[in-house]
Amino acid sequence: MNNDNSYKSDGQFILSFELVQLLEWLIEHQPDEIKKLIHKALSQGLHSNIRQADDLLEVYSPEDMQNTVIDYFGLMEVLLLDAINERSNHNSIHTQLIPTVHHIDQSSYDDDAVFSSVENATTSLEKNSLQNPQAVLYKELLKNWKPNKKAKVN
Repeated sequence: MNNDNSYKSDGQFILSFELVQLLEWLIEHQPDEIKKLIHKALSQGLHSNIRQADDLLEVYSPEDMQNTVIDYFGLMEVLLLDAINERSNHNSIHTQLIPTVHHIDQSSYDDDAVFSSVENATTSLEKNSLQNPQAVLYKELLKNWKPNKKAKVN
């Protein structure tokens, strides 16, 4: 995949394998979301542009149209790469928190509280990576802690 954050056209039209996989996945798994996006575009001005197609065809050259397609797929490529990198960072933070999770007393927290705490800690660490991961997780665990009033106090 191209690591360049610029998505403007240089006249080339090459799709990465990852981008083709994304397009295939969207077609198979998100056709309703694509349809909603198209309806939104139509209601926000695309419909009037299409109705004025004859006038627009005089303004747009075939090269302009080709560059628009190239720019679109270039942007999709950049957004996909960014999402992959964000997911990789997210998974890396989760991996850092695993040893701490293994030290949690399971009788004090249910799985949902632990999961929620890990997710909140991960989000916090993504915003500020200089924080201590374990301290952030413990803070989130305390926020989600619901002590059992019937439990014996030590």
